[in-house]
Amino acid sequence: MHIPQTIIAFITGILFFFTGLAQQSSLSVDHFNTESENLVANGYDVVSYFFDSKPVKGKQTISTDFQGLLLYFSSQENKHKFLDDPEKYLPKYGGWCAYAIGNSGKKVDVDPFSYTIENGELYLFYKSYFTDTREKWIQNHKELKTKAEKNWHRIIQ
Repeated sequence: MHIPQTIIAFITGILFFFTGLAQQSSLSVDHFNTESENLVANGYDVVSYFFDSKPVKGKQTISTDFQGLLLYFSSQENKHKFLDDPEKYLPKYGGWCAYAIGNSGKKVDVDPFSYTIENGELYLFYKSYFTDTREKWIQNHKELKTKAEKNWHRIIQ
């Protein structure tokens, strides 16, 4: 029996997509950049990155637990958006510096105000007085993202 190449490509794409979702959602809390109580993104509302002009600090009174991770939100509306599609809003690479994951495979803390959204995904970066790794990421984005994906899969296994 001959199966057309387009069907094989389609099925392969679906399997790859769902495998990626399973890997993200089955991550251990230990892989996330969290503060005490497993607080994600230093308490900033992860949904606000997508809809506001800057990250907004979440409120302790508007929170949720997602697979052992604690998230704060700035509004009930953002909390509901997150609950409708949590995988969409969680930062890539567990909220660690995307540049560091790509450049060296190391988990480096981030500045919540140094970020970018690419293809609907949130990337966070380390920033100090003299260094903003977001700029380095932007300059060499394709190569760093390829390396980051490989390094991240190695880290979470």
